[in-house]
Amino acid sequence: MVSLVFSRLFMIELVASIWAFGLSYFNSCFHVFDAIVIIAGFTIDVLLRGVLEEVASLLVILRLWRVFKIIEELSVGAEEQMETLQERIEMLEKENRNLEDDLRVLERRCV
Repeated sequence: MVSLVFSRLFMIELVASIWAFGLSYFNSCFHVFDAIVIIAGFTIDVLLRGVLEEVASLLVILRLWRVFKIIEELSVGAEEQMETLQERIEMLEKENRNLEDDLRVLERRCV
């Protein structure tokens, strides 16, 4: 029962991702693999009860892999954002130094 709830949540997430990104969502091999895992898990949870639930244990492992993949994507995204912010900080610091130099030149002219 719990497995079916998670399968439904993952299916909702998959549908929302496809709706948000369109078919370009499948440009990533990871997203294709992810979709296959979600659909296979959902199918097994809905259609195949009993002995074949043992096969579903493999899907549990793949679902755990999904969690780690999501964490990794968040980490990579945060790292990329940090690089962008660091570049912006360096640019602003340089601009600030240039403005301070300009201000000193103007102060000397006024004195």
